[in-house]
Amino acid sequence: MRREVGKLRRNGFPRLFYSLRQLHLPLSGGILSGKFLAEFCQTLATLVLNGVTLLDAISLFRRAVPNVYLKELLGRVSERVAEGAALSTALKAAPFFPPVLCDVAAIGEQSGEIAAGWLAANSRSSWERRIQ
Repeated sequence: MRREVGKLRRNGFPRLFYSLRQLHLPLSGGILSGKFLAEFCQTLATLVLNGVTLLDAISLFRRAVPNVYLKELLGRVSERVAEGAALSTALKAAPFFPPVLCDVAAIGEQSGEIAAGWLAANSRSSWERRIQ
């Protein structure tokens, strides 16, 4: 039993659990989630518009995310995209991303303008409005 507890501590389970709990708190959870989604849309759109590949953009954004749970989620999204899945499919498979964000990504993929799709949909300001 003691060995298992030590293994969980080394693997970061408490940090992962705490990070997940942060996102589900009654008041601040919605603010943190909205902030993350706004930053995700804006940062990926900006990086992709400036010539960074989508996979590299996700990887760069992942390094900047302080929440361990969201960092793990982005790692899984990145793996699926690296395996050849569409970004919209990878986002749908992750339990955190809302359907509207997945739809915006799917439309952007179909039109060939994924970054412009996020900017045109004004995702950042809509997430910011939800926060306020």
